[in-house]
Amino acid sequence: MERREIYACEVPDGVKVLTAGVDTQDDRFEVEVVGWGAGMESWGVQYQILYGDLKEETVWKHLDEFLTQTFYKEDGSPMQIVRVCMDSGGHFTNQVYAFCAEREKRGVYAIKGRGGDDVPYIQRASKGNREQANLITIGVDTGKSRLFGRLSIEEPGANYCHFPLEGD
Repeated sequence: MERREIYACEVPDGVKVLTAGVDTQDDRFEVEVVGWGAGMESWGVQYQILYGDLKEETVWKHLDEFLTQTFYKEDGSPMQIVRVCMDSGGHFTNQVYAFCAEREKRGVYAIKGRGGDDVPYIQRASKGNREQANLITIGVDTGKSRLFGRLSIEEPGANYCHFPLEGD
C-alpha cells in the first residue's frame, strides 16, 4: 500500500510495452494491464473486472474490446496491449482455448498453472487441446518466488514494481 503512486498519465513514461493477464472466474473476467520498461521495471496500468455470464457471448465480446483498446502516454502517443495470458483453469477451459486460438496472431495465449519447485516458470507451448490453441504451462511456485523477489526491491529501477494510487 505504501508503494502506490499517482501517475501523471494513463501510461507512465518509462513503459515500453503493455501486457495483460486475464483471470477467468465463473461470473467474471479480472484483467490486469501491466506496463513494462527497461530492466523489467513494471507499472500497474489498469485493473478491470468484467462481470457477466461466461456462457453468454456478451462478456467475451466485452473482454475482446477491453484487450484491443488504446492506452495513452503523457505525450499522447498511443499504446496497445501486445501480449495477453489468459487462465484456462476452471469451468470454461474450452471456451478460453477457442477465444485464444482465434486471437493468437494478436498475442493472446491460454495458460495453465502447475505447482512444484521443479517446474520451470514458462514451459514450451503445446496444442494438445480440442481447439488447437497454444497452451503455455506456468510454474506457479517459481513465478511466486520471482514476484516476491521483485516486491522486495525498494528503489525504482530494474525489476521494481510500481502500483497506481488511482482506483481506490
